[in-house]
Amino acid sequence: MNTTIEVGMAPITEEEVVVHFGEQGLSDSLVSVLRNRIRRQVESAIGRSFLRCEVQLYGGKVAGPGLPTKPLNARDAHKSGWVEFSGVKVTIDTERDHSGVSSLIYRAPLTTRRVLGEAVWGNEQHLQEKPLKTKRRFVIKDSFLTMPSDFLPWTKEQVGACVCPVEWLFPEGRSTASVREYVVWFCPICGKRYLCACAEGLKEYYKNLVSPERGDGQLNILHQPLFEAELRADICHLCRDVPPTRQAYDPMYGGSRIKLYYLPYINQLGIQSGLDMLNKEHKREAENLLRDRIGVPRVGEGWVSETELYRTIRAIFPGRRIEREASPDFLGKQRFDIYFPDEGVAVEYQGEQHAGPVGRFGGRSGHERAVERDQSKREKAEKAGVQLVEFWYYEKITEEKVRKRLGKFLGDE
Repeated sequence: MNTTIEVGMAPITEEEVVVHFGEQGLSDSLVSVLRNRIRRQVESAIGRSFLRCEVQLYGGKVAGPGLPTKPLNARDAHKSGWVEFSGVKVTIDTERDHSGVSSLIYRAPLTTRRVLGEAVWGNEQHLQEKPLKTKRRFVIKDSFLTMPSDFLPWTKEQVGACVCPVEWLFPEGRSTASVREYVVWFCPICGKRYLCACAEGLKEYYKNLVSPERGDGQLNILHQPLFEAELRADICHLCRDVPPTRQAYDPMYGGSRIKLYYLPYINQLGIQSGLDMLNKEHKREAENLLRDRIGVPRVGEGWVSETELYRTIRAIFPGRRIEREASPDFLGKQRFDIYFPDEGVAVEYQGEQHAGPVGRFGGRSGHERAVERDQSKREKAEKAGVQLVEFWYYEKITEEKVRKRLGKFLGDE
């Protein structure tokens, strides 16, 4: 029998987008929503018995004459009428003797595939079957899929009345400069650009680098997002005390984890302090300014407190849910210094009183009680399947040591 997979679209709600929205913007958020929808539609068509369903879908974008080169936003989408997604590929693996499925049909009744400029509705085709030794594989490829702009969460009226909520702004990354040198914030609803007020002075600095007399037209284009941005208070990672989750460059080029995620802010603080960002020593001083700002040790320095360890862990493992002084149910009245609840990883900073008697912490009896509590905590963590990682005050703790020790349990080695 034929099994039909309805890969149809319906209006996307703001709640759906919120779940996936982050520093990559609206395009990747919509891609995630549609991938999840297609997987659910496959499950609805053939049940949960499939071995694998892989959905490839790329690049939500708008196309049309006169539209500006900007990240995807609702204003430009409504001007175009469409949002296009390219490189559509759905791969489904089922058991070789999967009952009730002789072929799979891909139908897109509510979507369009644009052929030579025409919109073709009701596109339907059989998925190509590739028999394998131990399973059956069905594959469908489509050059692109288009979604009417009316399916976006925001109407034209809402776009016109947009106030650019801070929680919807994301860092623009269309050029090397806007990833490594500064952070321009972009509204996915109306397409406005902003620069955090704490970065005041950067516009003038880069405008002084651009000179039409020297033929710097390309530089002017490179920094155009910065020049267009309006100043707005308290929108950046530093002002909101939120760790960046976007890497500023490929990790293969080295450098600290702090630099990997905070490079544009290092550059910003260096420029504002009058440092020469082409000078190696000045770059190091700029990074130290950033470290002072976020409360982590300077380059090459070790930790002296649990607080600094927490801030550094949060900075080098961004985007993860981290709790401080956490007390999960299985721990009773005890607490973990730092806890990753989603990964089941806990961190303890063991101060001097945990290694030997210290007068100000109750001497010998205080040390004995600390040892008992530590052992109890280890046993409870083991029983609950939580990996407990301990750092001791006498260790020379470096960012690299923290990354390696925790990374193997967080899947980030």
